[in-house]
Formats: sequence, C-alpha cells, structure tokens
Amino acid sequence: MGVLNFDYEDVERPVPIPEGDYLFKCTEVDDTGVSKKTGRGFSKISLEVAEGEMAGKKATYFMSHPMEDDKDTEYDDGTTKWGLMHRLMSSAFAAFGIQAKKGKFDTSKLIGQECVGTIVHELNEESGDIRYSIDEIKAA
Repeated sequence: MGVLNFDYEDVERPVPIPEGDYLFKCTEVDDTGVSKKTGRGFSKISLEVAEGEMAGKKATYFMSHPMEDDKDTEYDDGTTKWGLMHRLMSSAFAAFGIQAKKGKFDTSKLIGQECVGTIVHELNEESGDIRYSIDEIKAA
C-alpha cells in the first residue's frame, strides 16, 4: 500500500458563521437519519444563508421525529412526549411558512422555503475548533 503525503501548511480552516440571526433557504432534506444513542429518527435539513456577507454559507438543522413509544411517556402537566414532538415539528414547519395537516409532515415541501435561524457557537475543548449550530428557527 502506498503512503500519501499532504502539505496542509497553507490550508485555511473554514470560517464559521458568526453568532446571530440569519435568513436561510432550505436546499435539501434527508429524512433517513437515526440517532445512534436513542434510535429516534430525524430529518437533516440543509440550509444556506440567503443574504448578506455570509450568503452561500451552509448550515444544518436537525428535527427529531416522534416515536410510537412517545405515546407512553407522560409529563406532570398531562401532556405526552408524542404530543410534544408533534408540536415541535409543527412549529418547525410553521417557521418555513407551512401548515402541517393532522400530524402529517411532508418535508419535501420545505425545499426552497425560507426561515430565520439563530446561529450559536460552542468551543470543542479537544480540538479548539468552534462548532456552530442552529439553535432555533422561526418565521422569516
């Protein structure tokens, strides 16, 4: 097997999107994600900053799916985890201007739609890199 040598000396690290609110456009949705920890399905929503200095920069929003077991988890106020997960998905769809119908979520309708997302930063203690994520989405 051959040995590959690379010179990374002149390679710049990507600049993270600064913290704050940005107008995003949904470019792709992948509904096939499954958490290794919980087994819960999720949608990976690919977003792109739509305007301003960071236009074209990409970010990802993850949206967890309700599970059948959620119906059995009840909170002190009488709500179920199932109901909570449905409300969270409904509010995410509403952020893109789409009204979910009776718990049916067609994520393909998100593509091309816009929302406002709040970028937050976290420092990776091991690498010293800044990881950015979308903390919240809301209507544009």
